[in-house]
Amino acid sequence: MKLSIKHRLLILLLSFTIIVWGVISVNSYYDTRHHLEELFDAQLSQSAHVLLQLSSHELYEQLAYLSEIPEAEQTVEHSGLSPIPIQIHKYEQHIKYQIWINNYHLAVRTKDAPNTPLTILNDTFTDYKHNGQLWRVYAVSNNANNLQVQVAGDYSERDKLTSAIAIRLLMSLGLSLPLLAMLILVGVGKSFAPLEKIAHEMEKRKFDNLQAIDTEEIPTEARPMITALNHLFEKLEKAFNNITRFTADAAHELRTPLAALKVNAQVALREKNDELRGQALKKVISGVDHATNIVEQLLMLSRLDPDSNVIKNEKPDLSLIAEESIAELTPTALDKNIDISLHAMQQAYVNGKLGMLHILVRNLVENAIQYTPDNGTVEVSITQQNDNILLTVADSGPGIALEEREDVFKRFYRGASGENIPGTGLGLSIVSRIIEIHRASIHLGHSKYNGLQVDVLLTPATIKMAENTGDTLSATG
Repeated sequence: MKLSIKHRLLILLLSFTIIVWGVISVNSYYDTRHHLEELFDAQLSQSAHVLLQLSSHELYEQLAYLSEIPEAEQTVEHSGLSPIPIQIHKYEQHIKYQIWINNYHLAVRTKDAPNTPLTILNDTFTDYKHNGQLWRVYAVSNNANNLQVQVAGDYSERDKLTSAIAIRLLMSLGLSLPLLAMLILVGVGKSFAPLEKIAHEMEKRKFDNLQAIDTEEIPTEARPMITALNHLFEKLEKAFNNITRFTADAAHELRTPLAALKVNAQVALREKNDELRGQALKKVISGVDHATNIVEQLLMLSRLDPDSNVIKNEKPDLSLIAEESIAELTPTALDKNIDISLHAMQQAYVNGKLGMLHILVRNLVENAIQYTPDNGTVEVSITQQNDNILLTVADSGPGIALEEREDVFKRFYRGASGENIPGTGLGLSIVSRIIEIHRASIHLGHSKYNGLQVDVLLTPATIKMAENTGDTLSATG
């Protein structure tokens, strides 16, 4: 089961919070324990010094008395010092102490202190184990070094305090985590509320509603995604509009030849004269050819539309493509007595798709022949221009007015010069699409024959090309 981003974020935030809080708690525990150790040690040291000051005066007489008695007769006695009061606070340290005279006479000790020295070191903290209990010991002597106080504190009392601190930390963590989880859940929910609102709106939208999503309330992090989605909506809207317009234009273009077919077919059925019936049937055949041409062009456009990505380069020879296209169209040029010629490099390899480039060249040459009047001229040339290959198709036709040169690439557009010339208005639209797919460029200008000149700039292939030999193919009607 895949979790939502909100749930993932909640789990991550809680996990990181627990980890960080755990690390802080452990660090705080050991840091607090260390400072408590220092505090208890300071208490031991303070107690030892206080006992030393209190004991010094009262034990002076005992020291003097012991100094007069031979060493063999000296005995350990308890002084009349009162014991330190019992604990009055639960965390107060219970002190055990010994007071030694001349390093070997135990003058005073607490009831639970042993008879043997707790330590042999002065002004140093050490550990001492007695009856299975671990004590912290500190000793201090007077300046004459004949009176020493040794104090000890039980580690269990220290552990009791540190355990209490640890329990309080865990309780704080346990109580605060649910509250923190609720706060994080509310915060994450409010942060994702705009996105959830958009999701609900998108779910309720109809398929044809491609309006842009308002990004005013969208969080900054999600704004690029919504902006990209709006761009996608914009492209889809253009695509839908193109499809709608394309369908409407196709229906309009097909309606006329189909209507003419029906009329001519009806005339052929009613006509009793064989000659007139034959003429009507010829018009039916001509109308079928025209409708077939429109359908073929439409199918060609539909096949070109999906190829919007980078195509697989086949490195075809543009000169050979032009030669084949002119050979195919030479009969049409001869019917109009048009002088058609090819001036091309011997080899002109370009980056592109062979089939598409063949359609491009054929459409350009066919348009030039179609719009050029009888006894006119059509010239095709392929040359190298800087680092590119230039295909030029020039004719002596009426040309295209400057204000119409952008519109002629639209589907089914027929300029003023093509009103009386048969065609579908799709030729240059197909050329424009092939140019776009190949990332080439096209320019419409005025030819030296006072007609139209079409310049197409293509990217050469990496194959080394031969020098321009000036070889030409010429056909004249």
